[in-house]
Amino acid sequence: MNSKIGLGTLSIPAFFIGILFSIKIGRTFCLGTILLDAIGISRSSVLYNKLFLSLIFFIVGFILGLVFKKDEGASFGKNMCMIFGSAVIIFLVAAYGFHVDLLYPFYKFPA
Repeated sequence: MNSKIGLGTLSIPAFFIGILFSIKIGRTFCLGTILLDAIGISRSSVLYNKLFLSLIFFIVGFILGLVFKKDEGASFGKNMCMIFGSAVIIFLVAAYGFHVDLLYPFYKFPA
């Protein structure tokens, strides 16, 4: 197979950036928090919800891998973005069903 580096290859970095936003190490250390603080997004902003940001990167990586499937690494990035993006969606739906405070910036839960 004669594959080349192209736009589909960007699905792999999109996957890894999505992982950076969605993984929390220990109780306090989250790379997404450090990245958002570094670029100056305040913690009270709607854009600060790291799960939605990771979902956006997973969707972008999936679309890039789907459209440019002949590029090198596109199928790997597409599949990984699909798996992890589906997991984030399932966790968000479960959190909404159990009224966990993950969706706080978008919905005020009744007391």
